[in-house]
Amino acid sequence: MNEQVILQSKIYHWVLISLFVICPVFYLSVLFLPILFLILVVSFLLLLLFELAAKGSEKNWPSFLCLSWLVLVVPTFGIMPLLLAWRLLYFMPIGKQLAIFTGFTLTDAYNLFIPSPEFYQWDHPFPPLSELQLNFLGGGTLLVSLLPLWMLRKRGLWKSRRWSSR
Repeated sequence: MNEQVILQSKIYHWVLISLFVICPVFYLSVLFLPILFLILVVSFLLLLLFELAAKGSEKNWPSFLCLSWLVLVVPTFGIMPLLLAWRLLYFMPIGKQLAIFTGFTLTDAYNLFIPSPEFYQWDHPFPPLSELQLNFLGGGTLLVSLLPLWMLRKRGLWKSRRWSSR
């Protein structure tokens, strides 16, 4: 019975975390990517300046970069392309708005690599990407995101009783 209570408390814990932390961060990251990117760049530069001035041995900038990657890149370039390719986006609350903002962001990124002046953002909010390309973009971003997760675990940000005993 005690194990059942512990399991229920863990489930409630993760439900609350996903409702009040993960979902809002996901939505804000997709909707306000350019603004958040500028805020994180300025914050990173300030963090570097403070660490240089403090001359401490603990450097927090690698953790900051890893968390920034997970907050900015994973939702917009990892999860959203997969939801678009699998057509699951419309089952989410405000899924249509997220699709529009994702389309604008993907078009900006697409135009950096393949400039297409004939595609205007307001006429074509999505770049000409196939479902296979969206799957590769999302899956590749999630695979690359394993490195920041591993680095954060190595730096001690996420400690688990199960992993720390190994």
